[in-house]
Amino acid sequence: MKLRSRLERGAVGLSGLLTLVYLAIGVWVAANRDYFDRLRGVRAIVSAILAVVLWPLVLLGVDLHLGR
Repeated sequence: MKLRSRLERGAVGLSGLLTLVYLAIGVWVAANRDYFDRLRGVRAIVSAILAVVLWPLVLLGVDLHLGR
């Protein structure tokens, strides 16, 4: 029983770490593409969130700035 719970915690810990790394890369990409400049209004905030989550698309050249 103890071994199983340790393995489950390890799997959750690894997936959580991978999620954190993915989001950290997303923040870095979004910051480099100016998604955090002038975060005024709902559209700018939603654009920044989308850029962080969908950062591979941003790297491919997709413009996620809403309302431009």
